[in-house]
Amino acid sequence: MTANLSLAMNSEQRLRHQSSPMPVRLKRHKFFESPVQIFRQRLMVVKKYLVKKPQRVVRAFIPQPDTVKTLIRLAPLGALAVRRLAFASICLLVIVANPSRASDQTFKDAAALIDHLEQLYQGGSSEAKMVMEIRTPDYARRLVLHGMTQGDDLAYFQILEPKKDRGIASLMRDEEMWNFLPKINRVVKVPPSMMMNSWMGSDFSNDDLVKQSSLTDLYDLTLTDSETQYFVSLTPKEDTVTVWGRIDYVIEKSPLIPRMQTYFDERGEAVRTLEFSEVKQFGARALPSKMTMTPLRKEGHQTIIRYDSLALDVEVPDEVFTLQYLKRRR
Repeated sequence: MTANLSLAMNSEQRLRHQSSPMPVRLKRHKFFESPVQIFRQRLMVVKKYLVKKPQRVVRAFIPQPDTVKTLIRLAPLGALAVRRLAFASICLLVIVANPSRASDQTFKDAAALIDHLEQLYQGGSSEAKMVMEIRTPDYARRLVLHGMTQGDDLAYFQILEPKKDRGIASLMRDEEMWNFLPKINRVVKVPPSMMMNSWMGSDFSNDDLVKQSSLTDLYDLTLTDSETQYFVSLTPKEDTVTVWGRIDYVIEKSPLIPRMQTYFDERGEAVRTLEFSEVKQFGARALPSKMTMTPLRKEGHQTIIRYDSLALDVEVPDEVFTLQYLKRRR
């Protein structure tokens, strides 16, 4: 064992006398093979799926900064493959840290573009505080909401203000929905026949809140573009159950954010519009903080949602999305 140690020390001394810009350490496979193997697997998945669902893949498989540091610190000068992996790690980290670069990518596939937009406000999980303003010719209401989501099929919203509505809450799981009414201390399940009804008197329907299925699974898409915008038209597939005959998207190219959605009935007449405006920075993402829903057949009606805060990929307890949690008074 002493002989092996001496041999290793002599080898290291000889390496240090070589014309290298920095001291070269002996390979320590025990330490750096594991991070390399982990990142190689992630890189293979990124290579396979990055074009199809770029935001989901980057978020799920991006290496942690500690892993990148380990790769750079332990990779010897001759281990070119390891250094390439480390460089690739840095490139991915820069893309995620700088959303403007990620948003400058060019989309030629409508499905990839819509999948990207669907993930803007979600992430793996989210927590938000919003203000909803409901305007009609007869009255105006202002609601302050607290919302939490997890994945694509779990969501919880509770009204914080005004005082008379405080505690009213909604739970969405898959395509089912329940409302908690504190005044009568009851949980009421929303039947399928009422899913197109207004949520809390707004111009958003219960179905708008519950529909978490990917649009690319429900609609056929066509994509055109101009110098500054994308235009995506969605028409329902034969087996899709929906009241919309078509949905048109207008999307800015830089930054890559939605600007307008127009919903048409089966006769091709525009029924409502959803406008996105007032871009703000939420963590690493620049997103429209204001959404305005305008029904075109109800003059003077409009619902505005403003995001006061939005945190993505935060820890949300599983119990939030249970009926027991929905019944709790807060």
